[in-house]
Amino acid sequence: MSCPNGATVWLEGQAPPNEALLAYLANRSVGGGSADRAGRFRIPLRLRERPGIYPVQVRLRAGGAVVARYECFVDVPLTEQPSPTPEIVVTAPVGLPPATPTIATQPAGPTERPTTTSTVSPTPTTRGGSTTATPTVTGTAQADQANPEDITIIEVIPGGGSEPESVTLFKNVDTPINIAGWRIVNASRSDQPTYTFPSYLVDEDNVVILYTGPGQRDPLVGDFYWGRSDNVWQVGDRAELRDPANRLIHAFTVLAPT
Repeated sequence: MSCPNGATVWLEGQAPPNEALLAYLANRSVGGGSADRAGRFRIPLRLRERPGIYPVQVRLRAGGAVVARYECFVDVPLTEQPSPTPEIVVTAPVGLPPATPTIATQPAGPTERPTTTSTVSPTPTTRGGSTTATPTVTGTAQADQANPEDITIIEVIPGGGSEPESVTLFKNVDTPINIAGWRIVNASRSDQPTYTFPSYLVDEDNVVILYTGPGQRDPLVGDFYWGRSDNVWQVGDRAELRDPANRLIHAFTVLAPT
């Protein structure tokens, strides 16, 4: 598939229903999303790479099983393909990790860490039948200064559909960014609440997903939960990402689900 630098292309395919997904280019996270109740997914992908042909995989956020593979032709002509759509390769049964992994899974260490001295005490959490240590961070941290569009909103799923309401952020630069104090704002309707991120370093995994409903926050993969019972977003709303100084980092108009 053609993936021109700076342009948004869409990875489409099938995965286990309602599973959160990450897109990887050469074992580096470059996007994310989730499958709907029928297992369909549509993940936006925007690359900034040297010209060449790159392998891209879509993996389950929990466990790292590969559900789809693609070849991205970045600023090079497409070779002749037998079909214009990428082949979807399911490598693991629904709900089970691959028996013999052929890819590297997420590093075991926590990605949430403040930029100043703090105390970290592991709190055991259970996920997928196994217990892992989720860090509890105390202390204060300084949010990083970022330029507009260093982090962008790449998807807002409004409520009322088959997928849970959520906002997906993607970091477009290689430099780690601490989003402590950054806010998600519904600029179209002032009666809607604002979400403020705690200290979190967006580092190796470039994707952060904020779910409107309740859930267990997972700093290892960048999942956050607003804990609200009511929906925040409607089609046509303007979602804004603002830093602690109230500078606009990025804005996104909520579209109707496809």
